[in-house]
Amino acid sequence: MSDQTADKIQATVRLTLMDQFRLQLWCRWIFLPRTLAIFLGAAAVGAITISLANGGTFSDIVRSLFVNWTLYGFVLAFGFLLLLVLMPLIGTIRWLSRRRRSREITFILDDSGVGYSVGGIDVTIRWENITAYSPTPVSFLVRGGRLLLRLPKRAFSADQIDAITALFARKGVRAVSAWKFS
Repeated sequence: MSDQTADKIQATVRLTLMDQFRLQLWCRWIFLPRTLAIFLGAAAVGAITISLANGGTFSDIVRSLFVNWTLYGFVLAFGFLLLLVLMPLIGTIRWLSRRRRSREITFILDDSGVGYSVGGIDVTIRWENITAYSPTPVSFLVRGGRLLLRLPKRAFSADQIDAITALFARKGVRAVSAWKFS
């Protein structure tokens, strides 16, 4: 179901498991640098704390890191990859466990901002808070502060997709590539 007027673009779509999975992967990609920095920082703090607790000096820590770099690198890489796999998996399992809830979502783009409505919850991101959007082959990815929104293109007609792109341009929202979206 869709509705388009000069001032408002609206469409309702049923979200699928693939929509949820794409959103999970997109969120992991967006926060990859931050996750990596936190993970490496925690590992470094842990290594330094253990070395100092065992009576080591800073030079002992540095020497140990260079001598055992393959072991530390393997443990860090394995843990980081495990984290990247588990987080989307947990989100998808949670989504599947909530089968009774409505999967219908209504997207509304108008002069006040980009919004959605699902299960009695209405959220609107005002235009001044939208920092970027990324048109991909299957969706529009929208970033507004800490809120990430994915608008599946299958919810909109071809005319609405053109109108959405023009609306983002008119509102001065910058378009960025999905892989550089942060």
